[in-house]
Amino acid sequence: MKTSYERLAVTGTGTEVGKTLAATMLALGLGSMYWKPIQTGDDSDRGYAQSRGVKTLPEAYRFDLPAAPAAAGKVEKLEIPSVPENLIIEGAGGALVPIRGKYLWADWLADNRLPTFLVARLYLGCIHHTLATVESLEKRGVKIVGIIFNDGKGDFGPVFSDAATRRRVLDGSREFIVEYTGLPDLGRIPALGSDDASALLGVFEGVVAPGLQNVEGFY
Repeated sequence: MKTSYERLAVTGTGTEVGKTLAATMLALGLGSMYWKPIQTGDDSDRGYAQSRGVKTLPEAYRFDLPAAPAAAGKVEKLEIPSVPENLIIEGAGGALVPIRGKYLWADWLADNRLPTFLVARLYLGCIHHTLATVESLEKRGVKIVGIIFNDGKGDFGPVFSDAATRRRVLDGSREFIVEYTGLPDLGRIPALGSDDASALLGVFEGVVAPGLQNVEGFY
C-alpha cells in the first residue's frame, strides 16, 4: 500500500541498529525507492536493497573511511533528487552523526521537513539512547512517524543469563520507551533466519503495517 508521503527518512539510535534492513523492508512494503545519500566504509547498503528487488538511487557521496561523514570526507551540497516514486531515505549512522562541521543528520532531516522512522535496537542501554534521540529530533521539529524496534542477533552490552530474563528486561524497556515518548510502536523485528525479500516483506506485513494503519495521515 502506498503512503501519502512522497519522502520518508529512516534514522537510528546509533550505528548497527538495523536501519538498512528496516529501510529496505519499508521500501518493499510501501513500493518505494531507496536512497542512502552518504555511504562510508566498505559496505554497500544500496547493494543490500538492490539485491532484494528494491529500486535504488546512487549515493551522492561515498567515502572509504568507515567513520561519520564529517570525518570520512567532504560533504557539501546535499539535495534530495526528484523521482517519480515515493522515496525512503536512509541516514549514515545515528541521528546525531555530523555531516559537516557541527551540522548533524538531524539538522538535515529538519531542514528538509522529512517525516522520519526511528529504528531502535533492543539492548541494555536502549532506553537512554532512544529517549535522547527522540528529544533531539523533536527539539528540531522533526516529525517521528514511529519507532521500529529491532531484536537483531546477539546482544549489545552485558549478556543476559537466560532468554527469559532477556525477554523480560527488553520487553520492559520497549514498554517504557513507548509510554514515555507517546510515539507509535511500529512493532518489533525478530531475529531473522533469513533476510531475503520474502522474509522482509513478511515482517512488514505482519509486524509494521498494522501499526502504520493507526498513524494518522500515513495512508
